[in-house]
Amino acid sequence: MAIEQRARGNQPREKTETSGLLVITRNPGQSFFIGEGEDIEVFVLEIDRRHNSVRVGIKAPREVSVDRRERRMDKLRKKNLSGPANPQLNRPTT
Repeated sequence: MAIEQRARGNQPREKTETSGLLVITRNPGQSFFIGEGEDIEVFVLEIDRRHNSVRVGIKAPREVSVDRRERRMDKLRKKNLSGPANPQLNRPTT
């Protein structure tokens, strides 16, 4: 990964490939919506810099499936064992 200089403090920061992604900056306690209505809202709950992790909360209707990527890929693999290959399984992880 390339390294870019952060505007504040000139601290080095890893630059990740974001082509095709909408990147939104939020702080803990802030949120953003997905879709046209107010059906799906994603909240930033906590940023843990020591463990390099972010806790998010997702408010969505029950009929909307919400999975971690690895869980969804596992479900798709199991579903497709007897069917044709799914091209979505080969998408790069972001």
